[in-house]
Amino acid sequence: MNPFIDIRLNHDLPVYQQLCLHIKRKILRGECTNYQELPSRREVAAQLSINPNTVQKAYRTMEEEGYLKTIANVKSVIIVNDALIEKIRRELVDQMLHDFVIQCLETGIDRETLIAMLNEHWQS
Repeated sequence: MNPFIDIRLNHDLPVYQQLCLHIKRKILRGECTNYQELPSRREVAAQLSINPNTVQKAYRTMEEEGYLKTIANVKSVIIVNDALIEKIRRELVDQMLHDFVIQCLETGIDRETLIAMLNEHWQS
């Protein structure tokens, strides 16, 4: 199955980063499994109507971050293990929290009010 079939590209992030983030989220949801093969770079580029170099950059980034492995320049597979899942989860949650705190600060919400509001929502 092609894990990029349901991606929705936007202008918020560079496309290669969106491709990486999409796969990370699928890993966390269990939709991408260990040694699942990804489509070729050319296939993804054609499917999404983007430059093959953009897909190449995404695949290279995923390899550098340790959740993609290219075997003999033939196929690329996703690498999933508990340590990687925890690393990705931490990275994504840290980014969400950072963005959230910045937005709270910009709207003037103090820490105590924020914690009280979080506790209210956590209970519901």
